[in-house]
Amino acid sequence: MITELFTYGTTVTLLLTVGALAVETTAVQFGWSRRGIWVVTLLCSIVVPIAMIVTPHSQVTSLPETTLEDQVLPTGGGREDQDIGPETRAAIPVVTRSIPAYAVPNLDRVLGAIWIALSGGVTGALGLSWIRLRRARGTWRRATIDGRDVWVTTALGPAVLGFFRPQILVPQWLLDAPAPTRSIVLLHECEHIDSRDPLLLFFGYLPVLLTPWNLPLWWQLKRLRFAVEVDCDARVLRTGTPLPIYGDVLLAVSQRNVRAPLGALAIAKPQSELERRIRLMTRVELRPARWLIAAALALAAACAAFALELPAPTLRSSPLRIPALHDWSPYLPKAEAAARAAYPELFQGRFNGTVVLVVSLKRDGAVLGTRSREFPPGPLADDALEFDSEIFSDLDRFDGAANRKFFGWFGRQHRNGLYMYYQVLKWPHDPTRSAARVRAAVAKQYPEFFRAYPPEQAYKKSTASNLTVFMNEDGTINRAGLSESGDANYTGERSTYERFLALGLKPEQFGHRARTANFQDSHRLQRFPNAPPLNIFYAWPRRQDDPPDVVFQSRPTFNHTFDKQQLEIEKRVPDEVILKRYFPDIWAHGSATPSDVAWILTDRDGVVCDFGRGLMAGLESPFNELMKRYPGIRIALELGVGAKTAQGRGVNLDYLRLAEDSPLTSCQAIRRVRQEH
Repeated sequence: MITELFTYGTTVTLLLTVGALAVETTAVQFGWSRRGIWVVTLLCSIVVPIAMIVTPHSQVTSLPETTLEDQVLPTGGGREDQDIGPETRAAIPVVTRSIPAYAVPNLDRVLGAIWIALSGGVTGALGLSWIRLRRARGTWRRATIDGRDVWVTTALGPAVLGFFRPQILVPQWLLDAPAPTRSIVLLHECEHIDSRDPLLLFFGYLPVLLTPWNLPLWWQLKRLRFAVEVDCDARVLRTGTPLPIYGDVLLAVSQRNVRAPLGALAIAKPQSELERRIRLMTRVELRPARWLIAAALALAAACAAFALELPAPTLRSSPLRIPALHDWSPYLPKAEAAARAAYPELFQGRFNGTVVLVVSLKRDGAVLGTRSREFPPGPLADDALEFDSEIFSDLDRFDGAANRKFFGWFGRQHRNGLYMYYQVLKWPHDPTRSAARVRAAVAKQYPEFFRAYPPEQAYKKSTASNLTVFMNEDGTINRAGLSESGDANYTGERSTYERFLALGLKPEQFGHRARTANFQDSHRLQRFPNAPPLNIFYAWPRRQDDPPDVVFQSRPTFNHTFDKQQLEIEKRVPDEVILKRYFPDIWAHGSATPSDVAWILTDRDGVVCDFGRGLMAGLESPFNELMKRYPGIRIALELGVGAKTAQGRGVNLDYLRLAEDSPLTSCQAIRRVRQEH
């Protein structure tokens, strides 16, 4: 974390320094103050990184551009090609896998110690200088020169000492100097005080004290001190002081080996800086071409914009902010309206236990029907999904079959809650073309995928084999193609269509298409223990009454909303950042089991309120864990995605958003409940 802070802070400072140099080259042409540029740059170099770090934010990772047809449209319960269907999630506690400790120094602790030591050293140096000055002050005496109160010292000065109540220090030899020299020296120091240069220098020292490891800040401070002297020289000359005389005074004072207290402003700096100041005073300024001015300002603007766009590290104590999640499905409003109309009493909370609603829709959004199933309070029975087993084992018969919304009501009065699933019919229902019949035919031809294996023979690969089969009407396999390995995460409708073209089929030969897997128990979508996973893409011969194939046809009604959801998931939800921040063990090592699911709870503004882990088993989901922690909470949206770990392994990640009518409407309310328990 501290390493990231060092890198980020130094990079931002370097960019702002380059921008300030570009502005300074043109500022003098317009009579702008050099010192103002550098004091603003110093403050921005510390304020901008702090503001970007402490502000809740997200870091979005860029993914390759894809078309809608090439992706499985993500639904409210996760990707359709996962080993266990997302509609069967449950928040069963998972033992967190420990990350092995390595015998190497903790770099953050080392850098933190260096940070503290450097800040303490700089602060201590200033403190010691102040103590020494307080002791030496007893040897100074007050005097008035040309109507100005000064402190006369033995060797210190000429200089201005103090940030808030600055005072002029002059050495004893200045009292014996010629009157013109004495008056010019006093005029120079008075210009510093009247222009509040010591106060500007104080604000310049603050960033350096806070981040002494930032070397570009030290260079900015040096540049600020030089700019303060150059601007003061210009003000002195504007009072009518002749340039030759003023230059001679600067040279005469510098030859006296001027000593100035730490942090003070002295009229004569080291010889190299004095030469630069004299060159600037004597140089004839030529107004540069307009294109040079425009280029310099453009460079400064580009540096500032790039500094603001740099990804800032996130403090462990501050929550991330995820862009607000939405359910872009065009079917959800229709499904919810149909369910509320059919069962108004359920949406008023007049039930006990768990109620599951299933709303069936046509592709044009027309409602085919609604069904309900009630379960008693407590854990759900093993057959909770049997009345809809065909829905969930024939994954591609429906568009959006796994979409779900939870309406809450967990708590004292309702030990469980109200769930609504909505399914959109893709092909006419035909029991003779069921997924179970396809699996039976595949099991005869590929039995190695349909039996349990002992643990020592467990399938180790993270990818699944893909089998494409074209069925006969009698339930036998006409032709098949097996791919030994592949990534089933990219099995969109277009690519599924092309699988059957690769078998040598013509588009007019096949119609009803869907996808299943080598399930042992299709009701709960459980595979055979330790068996190699197999994704089965199947198609049946086209019939005359089959609906038109719409794979390559435009669907303007739905494409726009699906595009929005796909863009939100791929471009805006920071899965990698979430895993690194809240699930470092999953990010480093992957999920403990294929059914492991990580969940994130956000408020309506996208601020992360809570997070946890569970297993997908049974109808229950992360909602159960949330209801145990926060009775009465209401969730408006569950968005499941298939994220990737550091090694590229897949992991189930659920985003949940608080509902507007939830009793707990903010992260502050969530934290209060957590603190009380």
